Amino acid sequence: MQETTKKAIEGKVAKILNSRELVINRGSDSGVKKGMKFEVIEEFEEVLDPDTQTSLGNITRQKVRIKIDHVQPCLSIGRTYQTYQVSSGLFPNLGVLAALSHYAPTTRVRTLRSSEECSGRPMEEGDSYVEIGDKVVQIDDEGD
Repeated sequence: MQETTKKAIEGKVAKILNSRELVINRGSDSGVKKGMKFEVIEEFEEVLDPDTQTSLGNITRQKVRIKIDHVQPCLSIGRTYQTYQVSSGLFPNLGVLAALSHYAPTTRVRTLRSSEECSGRPMEEGDSYVEIGDKVVQIDDEGD
């Protein structure tokens, strides 16, 4: 019995719409479906072995994860979905006391912005740490 290995869908960021949404250059024609998750990755230069000068590979790092909200034949729109906690009060180191007060941490959704400012309005590429042409790779739903 032969096992089939499903290859992850790969593409690139085609457009940045706003602080939470971007367009990738893959759509239903490439197998993308609503609800799929992708990571936008940064690829660094190739690393060479100092002894043999042979390639050890490329280093990649995740910039952000997106979940597909809208799919067309040749493009898809993804939206950030991961959250993080920030202290909303004047006394972030009070631990239990802060949790019991109105200074408790608040939950925010990660954005594409290089600064903390967040809005739904259009965003210039220069305001984002995600760039047009960044690689996107499909990821499993596990471990989010």
